Amino acid sequence: MNERRKENGLEPLARNQTLDAAARYKSWDMAQRDYFAHIGPNGTKVGVKFIKRHIRCNSIGENLHRAGYGESVAYPGSELPRDSKIATDAVDALLNSPGHRANALSPNYDSQGIGVFVDENGTVFVTQEFCG
Repeated sequence: MNERRKENGLEPLARNQTLDAAARYKSWDMAQRDYFAHIGPNGTKVGVKFIKRHIRCNSIGENLHRAGYGESVAYPGSELPRDSKIATDAVDALLNSPGHRANALSPNYDSQGIGVFVDENGTVFVTQEFCG
């Protein structure tokens, strides 16, 4: 994603461990509770709630991506055998969506966190949390 930001004349986003933790939790939560949305089944915004408790941000954003890779992923928690393809697919999909593109290429953000979780069916959940 940072390569695409540079191509668009923007500064790269710094990686933030707190945002990484929020993003990992969000990806895990979606897989465990079988939903794919910014707002969870109980009406909460998991990533936003976590970030507000642990880091100060004037602007917060979130991008979500989900894709099935079936048997190419051995089991939940395993190494992703095609991690560069999965990353490229996620970036391409997010940048082809106007709302996600606006988040990814916003000059209002200066840091990001990435979280990936693979469920038992080989579905990959990717969450990108933004802070600025």
